[in-house]
Amino acid sequence: MLFFSLWLRCELQYHKRGAILPIQDDSTAPHRKILHANNGRPTMLWAISCVDKPDTAAIRDSVLQPHRDYLQSRKGILVLAGATQNDEGTVAIGSLFVVNVNSRAEATAFSDGDPFTQKGVFASITITRMRKGQWNPAAAEDA
Repeated sequence: MLFFSLWLRCELQYHKRGAILPIQDDSTAPHRKILHANNGRPTMLWAISCVDKPDTAAIRDSVLQPHRDYLQSRKGILVLAGATQNDEGTVAIGSLFVVNVNSRAEATAFSDGDPFTQKGVFASITITRMRKGQWNPAAAEDA
């Protein structure tokens, strides 16, 4: 009984914060579903790590503005985006994106729509589902 009481107390705290909500139809899904705080959408973060092909700086520069325009048009799902650089910070060597979409297919579609991808800038693209463990955007304010 003590275990159940502790479990229930934890469950109620999660429900108050809105982090975990029960599925309405308990007969078909006895487990809980993690939901996004906005509009009840499932939350799935995907990290998209891209490595540039050698000698593609000119191509990257030629489509930089269309790339930025594309990212602006996708700001509803774009959590984080930026170029990866060499240790000196003088040369872009790839890109990193974090998107909030419902599936790997949607993350792939985001990547496929990027002008950098379409123009062949990247040698490799790795898409990995992730969980937000820490979030501290203030730490990057002056980066």
